[in-house]
Parts: sequence; structure tokens; C-alpha cells
Amino acid sequence: MGNTCRVEQVETRVLRNPETGNWLPGASGNPNGRPRKGSTMLDRLIARVEREPELVVEALFAKLCQGDSRVFELYANRAYGVPKQTMEINGEASPMNQLMNVLASRYMAERGITLPSVAGSEPENVVDGELVSDG
Repeated sequence: MGNTCRVEQVETRVLRNPETGNWLPGASGNPNGRPRKGSTMLDRLIARVEREPELVVEALFAKLCQGDSRVFELYANRAYGVPKQTMEINGEASPMNQLMNVLASRYMAERGITLPSVAGSEPENVVDGELVSDG
């Protein structure tokens, strides 16, 4: 006898209203519901840390003694706060900013868009939407 293929009809249910996309009564996009509190790995970790905080301190101290600078950074940031970070702005446009300025200038020139001129608003190496070399 030859191979036969048996096809079973599977019942499909419409769970959403095709017009609005809303869930129909009795249907859910999360049929198993929200996991119970304490069932995730993070919940178990938090519970253990709360029961035995000295283990965390000992583990962090051991890593610090091994020279792990991340542990020191973690401790210092928590104990004394994250240090203020400064940023130097020198007014020079990066190559990407220069390219964006050229493209924006060309786009506006092609469409007849003009903006009020502000002294120093256009980079020195862009003239009428064209990139001009310095040399």
C-alpha cells in the first residue's frame, strides 16, 4: 500500500475583532497571565540577597582584592555619587556635521527655501550649498 497522508481539520477561533483589532470578550493576548511574584530568576536573586547580604559584600570584596576596577567604581559611585562629567565643545564642525550642512543647503537651494541669515551660522567651508576646500 502507498503512503497516505491524513489531514485533520483544526478548529481556529477569531480572537480579535477584524475591524477594530480589539480583543473579543473571553479572548486574551496573554492566556497564561502574568507570572507569579517570586517566579523569575531576578525575584529569586533579590530574595537571596535580602536574606544573606553579607555574601554579596564578601563576593564584592573578593573581586576588589583581585583588582576588579568595576567593583571599585560601583562602590565609589554608590557611596559618593557619580562624578560630574564635563564635555569640551570647541566650535569645530565634525565631518558628519559638515556633510549634513552641505546636504541641507543643497536641499533648501533646490526648493527655493531661504532662512534668515545669522552671522556665523554657515560653516566657513560651505558656500552656496557647495563644499569648498580650505587649500
